[in-house]
Amino acid sequence: MSFKRSGDTAKERQLWKVFVRAHFNELCEIGMPEHIFSNKSHFDHWLMHGRHPLDPSGFAVEDLDQTQRNRLVHLLGAYVDAGFGDPGVAIITEDERRRIWGTHGHRRPK
Repeated sequence: MSFKRSGDTAKERQLWKVFVRAHFNELCEIGMPEHIFSNKSHFDHWLMHGRHPLDPSGFAVEDLDQTQRNRLVHLLGAYVDAGFGDPGVAIITEDERRRIWGTHGHRRPK
């Protein structure tokens, strides 16, 4: 008998680990607590809501300074380039969204 995990697959978890390793410094420079990026679903929830309900630190997007926010936008571009889709990112401005996805929802060339 086989067991199928609901949600993410082993391949998706591996892709997420690779992404986090490649962008660990950026995540830390943004000030994001490690438990938020410990798995993709926590990270996606933070992207959608600007905070995570299980985060005891209360880390929230509205607390980012401009430098951290610019790093976040750059990180989101890398997130899209890595093949992760838009989970419903609601924490960025329309201008920031255009910088990441372009005007038609496709990743802009670098």
